Amino acid sequence: LARDREAPTSKALWIPVVWLVIGGSRNVSQWLGSQASIDPDRYLEGNALDRNVLTGLLVLGVLVLVRRQLQVGELMRANAAIILYFSYCGASVLWSDYPDVALRRWIRGLGDMVMVLVILTDGDRLAALKRLLTRAGGLLMPVSILLIRYYPDLGRGYDRWSGMVYWTGVTTDKNGLGMISMIFGLASTWHFLQADRGKARARTAGPLIAHGAFVAMALWLLLKAGSATAIACFFVASVVMALTSRPALARK
Repeated sequence: LARDREAPTSKALWIPVVWLVIGGSRNVSQWLGSQASIDPDRYLEGNALDRNVLTGLLVLGVLVLVRRQLQVGELMRANAAIILYFSYCGASVLWSDYPDVALRRWIRGLGDMVMVLVILTDGDRLAALKRLLTRAGGLLMPVSILLIRYYPDLGRGYDRWSGMVYWTGVTTDKNGLGMISMIFGLASTWHFLQADRGKARARTAGPLIAHGAFVAMALWLLLKAGSATAIACFFVASVVMALTSRPALARK
């Protein structure tokens, strides 16, 4: 319903989609049932499966950027402060108490930057960003509802002290569920407001129905998660977005 065939995007967009789905839910090893170890040595070593999956996505992202080196160069020159920041983070590995762990986390952080560049160097960067958020949110939010309602071993958790149940969905804790609900809920609110304005397109009912449903899912998940910060941020941002989408109000 929400597909926009008038704005084609590169197939390389699936790389950051997969990256975002993993980052917005759980590591691959956790989905496959591997339990986190309390052994400090195992913790410092990390998980080989997760490392290989993320490394593969990072390599694919870099290969895409090599083919788009002109656009990448322009973006990097325009964002020198971000490059300087990541360079400093990389240098901080030298004085870290755990340089191996710090290096792995720096590489994963660098992967976020690579994925952002893949999106921004797409032929239509705005359409790519919208499609990224729609694809990831369209998977994570419905699956969260599915796990919470019908697969409690995966979608719920219990407080270790009080035994009270809390909802996690595809994430590992209630704050994570609140965070993805807020982000993808705001993304659908953005889509919904733009579709409502029409922009002289022949078909607006489909996007309105799709993103209206996504907003409803996000609200349900926010209430289930009970994350006060995510709820407050969602409503504050939604009000600002709604007001600024109306030219008469935006000017004030």
